Amino acid sequence: MSNAGKYWDAGHTGTITLVDDGLVFEGFDHDGFLVPFDGDDSRTFMKDDRVEDAFPCLSREHDQGDKDLQGLWSADEPVFMEILDIINDGYHIDREYEYASGSLAEHINYGGMKDPLNEVGYRLEDISGDGIPELLIGYDADYQHDGGESYITGIYTIKNGRPHAAYAGGIRGSCQRLDDTRFFSTLSGEVSLTVFGDFRLSDDGCDMVWDDFYFTDEKENGSIEFYHNKTGVIDAGLSEEMKNGDEIFNGIVDDLARNCIRIDWTPIGARDQWGLA
Repeated sequence: MSNAGKYWDAGHTGTITLVDDGLVFEGFDHDGFLVPFDGDDSRTFMKDDRVEDAFPCLSREHDQGDKDLQGLWSADEPVFMEILDIINDGYHIDREYEYASGSLAEHINYGGMKDPLNEVGYRLEDISGDGIPELLIGYDADYQHDGGESYITGIYTIKNGRPHAAYAGGIRGSCQRLDDTRFFSTLSGEVSLTVFGDFRLSDDGCDMVWDDFYFTDEKENGSIEFYHNKTGVIDAGLSEEMKNGDEIFNGIVDDLARNCIRIDWTPIGARDQWGLA
């Protein structure tokens, strides 16, 4: 863990962005340490010995690690810490996890991972376009035997200075990436319940916005019917019943899965190179 915390008191929240001159802080209030920058509301922490001591990733001699992580690690740190706890100590069913998803915990514990620090990956990218990079957590696997797929277990943004999960995969759920902005999600429940669809993030990156949402439901006579909506709510009364759903349902799933793309992960263990984990 970095010793950056000694430079400001606990309780200050905000966002940190890496720029050529150093680090720009927004939302922090610490007079006498951070100074106004170019007349706006942000503040800059100029690159000097104190910065390089607190953030080794800024040291000229330190040429390892992921540049995208620099200056942003502190806001997302609780997510990484929970994941590292699961990797190092296992998943504890009696513990309430705030950020680590059930699908990730299941895969780490029961998915046959031999080296989770290198097999669990992260990616920082501004997907919603709001200027705040989203944090993707996931892994690669070869469930479909086509050379491997990338699975996302969580998508996080920053809200009110804290990590916020826009998507957190359940134990029986999966999520893959379709393109720069869209994702394919599936969920299986009881025998009669199958859920899938494609979504994008809201403008602020905090919520899932469904382009298409499909699910099955069992009627009173025991028949399985197929439904579609754009709300993401499993409610037959608020959805369109699909004609010939039994014939086209699986085809839609296959088409979406076929169009998913791989993700260029950085192993979560790479954070140890910066002394952040």
